[in-house]
Amino acid sequence: MAGFRRWSSNEIEFLTKKYGVLPVSEIAETLNRSEDAVHWKASSLGIKFQKNNFFL
Repeated sequence: MAGFRRWSSNEIEFLTKKYGVLPVSEIAETLNRSEDAVHWKASSLGIKFQKNNFFL
């Protein structure tokens, strides 16, 4: 089993600003994290996905 990496303050800031703006797949790729990890961290921070903020 792979070890868990702590989230840096820069990663959290990026996630907070981009969650709901960029696709989760792009956030995960940028942060070198899984999509599940991105969703989990956003949820643990209380960040809600705003569909009206997501533009394709």
